[in-house]
Amino acid sequence: MTQEDEDQDPLERLLLDKNSINREKLTEALEDRIGIDQDSADPVYRAGWQNLSNKKKTTYFLLYRKAVVALGMEKEENEGMSSREISDETGVNYDTLRSILSRAEYIEKDEEKGGYIIPGHSLDRAIEVVEDE
Repeated sequence: MTQEDEDQDPLERLLLDKNSINREKLTEALEDRIGIDQDSADPVYRAGWQNLSNKKKTTYFLLYRKAVVALGMEKEENEGMSSREISDETGVNYDTLRSILSRAEYIEKDEEKGGYIIPGHSLDRAIEVVEDE
């Protein structure tokens, strides 16, 4: 054990960045389904998008929003979107979308971030949902 290890407060191991994400895992989950326009940051839907379930479309879209923020193309306080905006962007029926948002335990409504998001601590669960094909 070095002197540095002895001097470090063990409680410091509990300090985490609540906004940190596994960028590689997020990229792998999104790259075949939805891309990001490099000029506008708009979603670029890939082949097969229309064949996805509504739940997967919703989840992919919210993962895309997380990626846009992680890339610095959107401010963190604008990551979230209203259910109407998500419906308009994804093509998922509004009433169906609201049901998905209320039932998915990995989606939260965060007023400080502008609406519905997938928080960092739920990223792995959301990716499991979209990869379960």
